[in-house]
Amino acid sequence: ECGIECLRVSREDSVHAGVCINIYFSNAVNCWINGVESSKSIGSHIEADASANISISGCYIHHAYEYDGVSTHGYGITLFKHTVQCRLENNIMQHLRHSFSLQCGSNGNVIAYNYSFDPNRSELPANYGADISLHGHYCFANLFEGNIVQNIQLDQTWGPSGPHNTFF
Repeated sequence: ECGIECLRVSREDSVHAGVCINIYFSNAVNCWINGVESSKSIGSHIEADASANISISGCYIHHAYEYDGVSTHGYGITLFKHTVQCRLENNIMQHLRHSFSLQCGSNGNVIAYNYSFDPNRSELPANYGADISLHGHYCFANLFEGNIVQNIQLDQTWGPSGPHNTFF
């Protein structure tokens, strides 16, 4: 039950040993991020693991030091490890490998009315990164509504995604 509001987070060095996430929730419940700018991450800008009822809204999330996808390099917001009942809405995402990535049983989340542009990845073609990525491990029953994105990807890299993921 904690929140972060009206703050700018920017990683100033590209030296890293590990995942290096800008804002990280683990086993968190009823938390929020509102009106935050996060720039130049190494790993995900924001990640929630084994958490519930997290709200992320009105944020501007952009740019990273690397976009190869290793250890979430270049990711925007990631919901992993059975993270449930989260709401990600009205965010602006720019120049990221995956603006929103769900995997490892994340379910019952709502990702709505976000704007993602200028996707980027290390591989060619560079502008073919997936703004929304369901990356296996059986994420299911998530609602994606009213988002403006370039690419949506559902893959089986870590096993299948589950049923009832809805893109509207």
